[in-house]
Amino acid sequence: MQATAADLLAALSSPSPSSHVGLYSRYAAYLQPFTAHLPTSRGSPTPCCLESLGRLARAGAEAAAALDALRSALSPPTTTRTRSRRRAGPASVGSVILPDPGVVGEAGTDPDVAVLGVELTVCLANCASKGKVRQPATYERVLVLVEQLQPWLRILAEHVTLLVNAMARCSYFLVAESSSFSADLVHRFCASTLEQCVNAQMIQHLLAAARKICSCVDLSWGGSARLLLDLLKCTTDSVMCLKIRDNEYLFSDELS
Repeated sequence: MQATAADLLAALSSPSPSSHVGLYSRYAAYLQPFTAHLPTSRGSPTPCCLESLGRLARAGAEAAAALDALRSALSPPTTTRTRSRRRAGPASVGSVILPDPGVVGEAGTDPDVAVLGVELTVCLANCASKGKVRQPATYERVLVLVEQLQPWLRILAEHVTLLVNAMARCSYFLVAESSSFSADLVHRFCASTLEQCVNAQMIQHLLAAARKICSCVDLSWGGSARLLLDLLKCTTDSVMCLKIRDNEYLFSDELS
């Protein structure tokens, strides 16, 4: 156990991007002696275990802390000022939470790093929707993470469904409690959810999510009409886009 802990600590502390390859597997190795006592599944990190236990506030805090540690590990400090800023606390909304895989060396092609980023983002989103969190910054952070995860999803396409489902649950809550949030946030989150379905070519998920979002809309809310119209347009355009992609794919197959 001491050896695995030392290995994990050395990987997180090293300024070399190549040392960060296999972070997820190292973390899983560190947790392995405790798996008999934790409700883990497929080696999920601790925040996910806390979420499954219903300890949502702590799970969200642990996931945010883990993402900050991952960001620091993937982005070695280059100046004293940068180091002091990273020690000061978690990343603010709008900052780089998850660096682009193209700038982190070998770690940028490591599926384990991508898995960790996706699962921690999913955990944050689930804690927000299940815990009925009403702080807009929480959902803004999820939106930033989803945007920064896009290049990582190219090496981890099979995990997109987890991300889409977590975002959809947040969208349902935001729409149902729209009077507690700005219309802009509600619109952007719903649009991003549907956009992820389109990017992953998940037409059935797209239609199901759009239908449920519409059913959750509070018609007494002032922004309800605009949201419904936007959802209708977004869904129609997205379905057409996916249909065109499918037809182009079939046509190219016929020519080959």
